Amino acid sequence: MKTAGLSSGAGARSGQPLIRHATFEDYQRIADLHDRNGLRSCPGETWQRLWTGNPAYAARPDWPIGWVLQAASGDIVGSISCIPDSYHYGGRKLAAASVCAWVVDPPYRRFSLSLLKTLISRTPADLFISTTVGAGVEPGMRMLHFDRVPAGEWDRASFWITTYAPFIDAAVKARRVAVPRLLRPVAAAALFCRDLIWGKTRGDRTAFTTCQSFDHRFDTFWEELRLASPDALLAERTSECLSWRYGQREDIRVVVSGRDDRLTSYAIFDQQDQPSLELTRVRFVDFQALPGYEHQIRSALDWILDRCRRDDTHVLEIPGNWHKSNRFPPIVAPYSRILPSWAAYYRTGTDVPADAFANPSAWVPTLYDGDASLYRTTGHKTRRRTHSSPEAAT
Repeated sequence: MKTAGLSSGAGARSGQPLIRHATFEDYQRIADLHDRNGLRSCPGETWQRLWTGNPAYAARPDWPIGWVLQAASGDIVGSISCIPDSYHYGGRKLAAASVCAWVVDPPYRRFSLSLLKTLISRTPADLFISTTVGAGVEPGMRMLHFDRVPAGEWDRASFWITTYAPFIDAAVKARRVAVPRLLRPVAAAALFCRDLIWGKTRGDRTAFTTCQSFDHRFDTFWEELRLASPDALLAERTSECLSWRYGQREDIRVVVSGRDDRLTSYAIFDQQDQPSLELTRVRFVDFQALPGYEHQIRSALDWILDRCRRDDTHVLEIPGNWHKSNRFPPIVAPYSRILPSWAAYYRTGTDVPADAFANPSAWVPTLYDGDASLYRTTGHKTRRRTHSSPEAAT
């Protein structure tokens, strides 16, 4: 597909920016691009490991890491990243591309779609997916025939309050309303009493234990899950893939259930605080269970709620409401909030029919899919959700 500025010679003559492959040597200029658009960049080693530590990238060494928009001055004025992944569906292994970190300087935003067009046309993927799409880029995604992931509620988030007084303080700050400090403990007590009446998730009390590493049990579990779910679109979850995503992160909690050497289910949580509100938050990232054990999600939820209370974490949240699927028993959270946009979009590649995944039953998405939990976005001078800022992305 021909895109504006793709030819370096034409770009030089016209003064238009050029589109070229991103390289690892571009890191600092891409980081500067993010910083000047109000998006905190991640450390260079963490950024590079999205590819160099990625099993899917190791299997496809010619995979493009992304594209940049380069001005005549040599400055990088736009960038989009393309992280490879593997999915399984119908007995077939699919090459997938997580589309993320799409950001363009304001004077060059008329070329933004050219970056996405280039990624689509020049990436050998069967599936393109992004799970951090913000309101500012939704129109562009739809123009290039991306569709909403049809499972979950990706413009909603369910949550539980686990420490009440700090949550009230954060809510007051977020809404910018004047609430006398003497009334805040009253509000916290009222919410606490409400939740006592609401009650627990009524799990079956399946025992979950913490897991310090992704060992061989996860490979056995993955093979059993994959073979039992041929009609489900599943991102690969081998021990190698899980270790690449989460193995070096201190903010990740992993709990497992099972007997002897066989896992029946596992759950993954991460820490995603909101420093501007002084709010500490844990997200429920992923839950997988063998057939017949899906009900254990309730016990996993009870486990993390108890842990959040002990740790004085303020909120537990499930962005995208991915738990609302036919796979899991009903779980109704006491609170919910509306997100700025539908965060999960996908598009098929040229070798896959456009309607291949239009049926919601084909999807079992969680925050494991796409780029929603690739690495921590708070602390360690890291922010990755560039799609969520309409000021920075087209």
